[in-house]
Formats: sequence, C-alpha cells, structure tokens
Amino acid sequence: MSATVTITLPTDLAQSATAKAQAMGQQMEGYILHLLQKDAELPTLRDLFADVRADIQARGISDEELAQDIDAAVAEVRARRRG
Repeated sequence: MSATVTITLPTDLAQSATAKAQAMGQQMEGYILHLLQKDAELPTLRDLFADVRADIQARGISDEELAQDIDAAVAEVRARRRG
C-alpha cells in the first residue's frame, strides 16, 4: 500500500532538509522518505522495556521499591559526574 502526503514546511526547515538531502546526494522527497523509514523501524518505548517490565513483575518488585532503585541509580550517576 502506498499513500501520497503533501505537507507544507516552514522555510527554515525546508532549507535545512534541502541542504541535508543534497549532502546525501538525494532529492528532498527521498531524504524525507529515508527519515520516515528509519523512524518507522524504531521500536516503541513499550517494546524496548517489555523485557524489563516482565522481569520486574516476575521478581515481585513493588512500584515503591522500583522508584527507590531508580532514584538511587540517578543519584549515583550525578555523584560520579560531580567527581
């Protein structure tokens, strides 16, 4: 199945897209199609975290425990960044 879509781009976005398309040796239509194909192939966040969600449920971790673990991990990363 194919569809035709017409969109109006703001001038600055059109210029940027045209420049990037030219840098890739493509027409803007091909460049935008390439971007849409890449986006369509990306998994959703739900898909990405399905295994994690299943593991959390299997281990019986409560929402509160999970929140505490996440907060601790964030605090650890921030502490490392501060040196």
